[in-house]
Amino acid sequence: MESDEWLAGLPPKVQRRADENKRRYAEAASGLLAELAELGYDYTTLGELRNSGSEYRDAVSILIDWLPKIEYAALKSDVIRTLGAPWASAACPCLVMEFRKPDQGRFRWTIANTLSLIANKSVFEL
Repeated sequence: MESDEWLAGLPPKVQRRADENKRRYAEAASGLLAELAELGYDYTTLGELRNSGSEYRDAVSILIDWLPKIEYAALKSDVIRTLGAPWASAACPCLVMEFRKPDQGRFRWTIANTLSLIANKSVFEL
């Protein structure tokens, strides 16, 4: 079942909230998704990229650049999760810096989980 089909069965208030969240995500992600599309990754969410089966190695530097700039929580969480690919270990320093920021408490678990997937010994030196 497609996500839109599933949403159709929910109360109108929940549908409106989901639509608003999609709109806010699309707005916050537009620049990032445009840069990724220039590399050939033409998706509407980072979850689609993450689940596409492609090795988006050339997209990692773009994701790293965008991570500290993102304010919309759902998008920030999506970027962190997308950096959890085996080929994204270059993101470790950026993730550690984000983890150490005092205002990033809501993302610490997600960052720690991502680091557990991609970190190498160099993380201990950061």
